[in-house]
Amino acid sequence: MRVILQVFLGLLLTTSIVACNEDPVSPEPDPEPVFEIDTGPDEADYDFYIAMSYSDPQPLIITEKRFYVIIACEDEQQSFQSVAMSVQGASVPLQHVNYGGTDFYIAYFNRTYAEIFSFRFEINGRVVETDLETVSELHCTLPTSLFPQSDVTLNWMATKDPQVIYVEGFERRADFSLVEVTQENLSSDARGFTIPAEWLWTHDATRVRNLQVGIMNYVIADRVCFTISDGAYKSYE
Repeated sequence: MRVILQVFLGLLLTTSIVACNEDPVSPEPDPEPVFEIDTGPDEADYDFYIAMSYSDPQPLIITEKRFYVIIACEDEQQSFQSVAMSVQGASVPLQHVNYGGTDFYIAYFNRTYAEIFSFRFEINGRVVETDLETVSELHCTLPTSLFPQSDVTLNWMATKDPQVIYVEGFERRADFSLVEVTQENLSSDARGFTIPAEWLWTHDATRVRNLQVGIMNYVIADRVCFTISDGAYKSYE
């Protein structure tokens, strides 16, 4: 269809030249598509956060995927009284975890892959139901080693554009406490990024450096944020 339109446009221009005997005006080129950068859900918009991601290793059955989920309460005025969740109509066996005085629920489970997952979340007697498009698996090979004071170029593949893409560089002390985290959100069509050296080589106290690339889709329904993500992460000492 595009070729036919170009030929038709050429005929019109030729007619214009014969009739008007004027130099043809070149058509304006098609504008490049503009991808807005989504920085992810705003913490002010939700009280509970459900983070679901692909979990390695994946099952051998290609249509079935293994997932990990963590559920957190983001509002200090609220707490978990009762909680249950199902994905694609099947219950997810949640396990309660208390880490540093903070309550979480976690689970590993398998589900047949679908373009859209249906969620049912019950929290303190309240039921929230929503659908969320799954992200494709992220394929990214992180470098085996880092070179001091050098930039790091990363490339990755994803079969469809997610809502959110981000890259991060971490600097940690010998006890693994954070020195600094630098993050950049990218447009949804991005498939590569060069991390500046200063993201990883700024502080003398740094003993461990980390790289991460992540993709995510999300939806917020009735003050509950549902996310599906995948990523690549590596530490360097």
